[in-house]
Amino acid sequence: MHEKYKDLKILQSIAEEVAQNKFWMPPGKALGGHSVRMCSIVCRGAPQSQAGLLPTPLIEEIRRRNLMDNFVAQNMSEIRDVAGITVTCPRFSLPVSGTLHNTGQSLVFRVDKDTKQHVNISGGPLAYRYQFEEIYIHYGTDNQQGSEHHIQGYSFPAEIQFYGFNKELYHNMSEAQHKSQGVVAISLMVQIGDTPNGELRLITTVFNKVTYKGAATPVKHISLRAMLPDTDHFMTYEGSTTHPGCWETTVWIILNKPIYITKHELYQLRKLMQGSEDAPKAPLGNNARPVQPLHQRTIRTNINFKNAEINHCPSMHKEMYYRANKWPQNIKDHNPFHSLQSLHLG
Repeated sequence: MHEKYKDLKILQSIAEEVAQNKFWMPPGKALGGHSVRMCSIVCRGAPQSQAGLLPTPLIEEIRRRNLMDNFVAQNMSEIRDVAGITVTCPRFSLPVSGTLHNTGQSLVFRVDKDTKQHVNISGGPLAYRYQFEEIYIHYGTDNQQGSEHHIQGYSFPAEIQFYGFNKELYHNMSEAQHKSQGVVAISLMVQIGDTPNGELRLITTVFNKVTYKGAATPVKHISLRAMLPDTDHFMTYEGSTTHPGCWETTVWIILNKPIYITKHELYQLRKLMQGSEDAPKAPLGNNARPVQPLHQRTIRTNINFKNAEINHCPSMHKEMYYRANKWPQNIKDHNPFHSLQSLHLG
């Protein structure tokens, strides 16, 4: 076995403090004095998501199998590596169609129930195949907050989450979310940029049709493969869903590069409301759950250590440390996302 695949002992790490008595209540008030978010559901337990991802320390993911975003169809022809994820598409592109909903708490895309050709996710840290089911979009009312996961305290303006259920053991999401290894969640951080993600635009162009709670509109032919950022790196941990009821059955995979959204698209997103047209209440934004304690859980990564201060990993080197690069103040001066880099082996 190559030296860099040796087991690495993770150190104890504590994430950011979090409010304990409410499921969902970011601090402060929204416009008009309305509370931004309150939910009567109280979610407790050790493996709650989302965690504050502190890059010091992580453990390298030993099982480096490809995570496959597999469009179930014949005549597979195109293969693309993304975030350690091998994406296989049919010869005639087979995107997904569904409906975008304003639930009053979140913006959710749900795949059509009559879909016959499903997207499956497998490999990487996953022991089973998971069938893609829905997308959750979390965002802030300003550029300093929005993502549910934080990287060393840094919050992105938005976060997109792909959810799927374990199709090998369970029949549907309703059953799987209550069961062990039932759910997978793939997290895409969203950053502001001049060149937006092309597939994301299929969603952003219909924001004006879901302004109020209960509104829904069809969204056709989204390629999940094309929405993924181009990166070989991800982090993974065991946690929960971040929406009610916080089911502690979720394998999280956080991709180590963002996708991009324009300022105008983000402005349109922030116009969505929690209530109806007659009683709009507060903006839908700031719909991120507070960061949860890590509770000594292991965060694993497939990041290799090419940039380590030494180029080998002898057996006595048990501790691996990382740092997260700072996001530049002027995005125009720096387009690529700074991935996590190894700092030193101790």
